Amino acid sequence: MLKIIRQKLFVKSNSEKIINYTLFIIKGIKIYYSKYIDKFVYLITFIIVILSIFKIDLLPADDAFFYLKVAENYSNGFGFTFNKIYQTNGFHPLWMYICISINYFTKLINLQNYTIYFLAVFQIIIFYLTINKLNKLFSTIKYDYGISLSSYIDSESSTNYKSNSKSNKIEFNQIIYLVLFLIYIATGTLLLMESIIVLFLIVYISSSFYELIDKNNRTTNSNPHSITNSSIFYIAILISMLFLARLDSIFFIFYFSILLLYLLIQSNQSKLTKPKLLKSILIYVITLVFIISIYLFYNKINFGSFGTISSEIKNKFPHFIFDDINIWGRVILISNLIYIIILNLFKDITLKKIKVLLILTSITHILFAFCFQLNTAQWYWNFGYLSLSFLLYDLVLIIKNKLNLNYFEDLIKVFLLVLIVFTFFTKNNLLNDFNKKHQIKQLVENIENNSINNNIIIYSYDFPGRLAYYSNFQVIPFDGLISNKEYIEDLKKYSIEDYIKNKKINYLITPIINNSDTELIKRLNYQIQKVTQNTLSLELTIFNPITLKNGKSIQLENNKLSYKFKNPLIKWQKEYIEIGIWDLSKLNKQKVENNISNYK
Repeated sequence: MLKIIRQKLFVKSNSEKIINYTLFIIKGIKIYYSKYIDKFVYLITFIIVILSIFKIDLLPADDAFFYLKVAENYSNGFGFTFNKIYQTNGFHPLWMYICISINYFTKLINLQNYTIYFLAVFQIIIFYLTINKLNKLFSTIKYDYGISLSSYIDSESSTNYKSNSKSNKIEFNQIIYLVLFLIYIATGTLLLMESIIVLFLIVYISSSFYELIDKNNRTTNSNPHSITNSSIFYIAILISMLFLARLDSIFFIFYFSILLLYLLIQSNQSKLTKPKLLKSILIYVITLVFIISIYLFYNKINFGSFGTISSEIKNKFPHFIFDDINIWGRVILISNLIYIIILNLFKDITLKKIKVLLILTSITHILFAFCFQLNTAQWYWNFGYLSLSFLLYDLVLIIKNKLNLNYFEDLIKVFLLVLIVFTFFTKNNLLNDFNKKHQIKQLVENIENNSINNNIIIYSYDFPGRLAYYSNFQVIPFDGLISNKEYIEDLKKYSIEDYIKNKKINYLITPIINNSDTELIKRLNYQIQKVTQNTLSLELTIFNPITLKNGKSIQLENNKLSYKFKNPLIKWQKEYIEIGIWDLSKLNKQKVENNISNYK
C-alpha cells in the first residue's frame, strides 16, 4: 500500500502531482462510498417501482389497454373481442393469455376492478426474475471464456479483483440493470405490454445457450459433455413461447436455431451417430413446429389467414414502403453497429456468440421494419435493448480497467440513476398529473353526462384502448388493428354514413385542425383535412387499412361539433391541440361525400 502511495504522490512534476492527488482522493471517496451507491441504486429504483404501480393508469402506451379490454371481455364471456362488435386476433397470444388468467383470478376474488394493478405487480416480478437470471448468468462466466485480465485489467487492479473473486468469476454489473430499468420501467411505455415477457424469455434462452456453449468448451475425449435431449426440448419450449410472446421473433428463432445446430454437431462430432444427431434435431423441430402450428392454424380457421389482422395491416411484405423508424429504433441500430466494431476490436468479450446473434437479430428486425412495416413503436426493439445494455456494460468495463479508472463505473451508475428519475417524472408528466384526474377519464365522464343513450358506440381515431378500458363504451378504432377482416369488408361495402348507421355509432372522435400552419393530418389509414379557413370545416377520409386505397370521405361542420377537448396525446402529436367529439345524431341530414381516392 505504501509503495502505491509513493508511486502516486511522489512525482517530479507539479501538474502530475496535482492530478495524482486528485485521483487518489477520488479513489478514496469511491472506496468509501461504493457500497452505498449500490444500495442507493436499489432504493431509488424500488421507490420508482412503487410509484409505477400506484400510477399505472398514466404510464403505459394506449396499446396496452387493448390487452386489458380484450382480456376483460373474454373473462366475461364475450370471446376475443375489443368492442363486442368484431372478434379479433390482433394481439400477441402469450401476454393475452396471461392477462386473461389474471382477469379470471381477480374476478374469482371479486377484485376485477383492480386487475391492472395485479398485472403491474406480475410484470415487476417477471422483470426482477429476468435481472436475477442475468445475475446468475454473469456469476457463472469464467475468465477463460470471457474478458481477459491481461487485456482489460492492469496488474494492480487485477490483484484486487481476484482477491474479491476467489472463484475467478465476473460479478454482475448494475449497469445492465439500470439500462433495462430505464427502458422497461422508467419510461412507462412498455408497462402492461408484452415487452417484459419477451425480455424474460430472451434472457432465459440466452442463458440456456450459454450453458450449451460452456459444455462444448469443456468437452474433451476424457470428459465428454453431450447436449441432452431434455435440454433441447426445454430450449424448443422457450423459443416457442418467445414466438407466441411476440410474433416478429422469427429472426431470433432463425439465428439461434442455426447456433443450436452448430452446437449439436460440434458437441457430438466424435461420439454421436447420425441417427442420434437426427433425433436431437427432430426433437427441436417437432416441438417448435407443433406449438407454433397450433396457433397459426387457429388463426387460419377462425380468421381466414395464418397471421394476425394487425400484422396484415402493418406488414406490407414483399412490397417495399420504407417507413420511418422511431427514435428508439434508430438508437438501437446505431448502437448495434458500434457494438460490432467493439466486438471485433476486443476479442475476449464475454458471451460473444450470443451477443453477435442478438445484434444480428436486432439489425435484421430493424431493417425489415424499415422496408416493410408501418408505424413501428418502442415495444418492437426488445432484442436491441438487451444488446444495448450489454454494450454499455462492456464499454464501462473496458474504460474502467483499460484506463484504470476505478471510479468510472460509479459515475455511470449515478448518471443512469439521474436519467431514470428525470425520465420517470418528466416523460410521464407525473409532476403535473399526480394530483390531477386522468384526461381520458374526464373525457369518458363528459361523454356519459352529455349522452342520452345507455349503449354508447364510438368511432375513434386514436387512444381507443384507454377510452374503452375506463368506460363501458364500445369503441371502434379507425385503423382496424384490433378488429378482423369483417371490418375491412364493411369499409368496402358501406359509405361512412351508411357504416355509422349500420353499426349504430353515436360519436365520432377526430383531431381538430386549429393551427394555421397545419392543413392536413395523416395517420395509418385516415386523413383529416381543413376545408375552409374562416369556419371549422373538416373532411375526414378513411382508407382501406390493408391497401391504403379507396378512401371514403365525410365532411364535418363546426355546428355539428358536440364539444372540444384537450388532446390527451399532445406530448407526442403536437400538430393539433384539441380533439372534437362529434354527435353523429346531428349528421343525419348532412351531405356525405363518398369520393374514391388513393392514399398518397
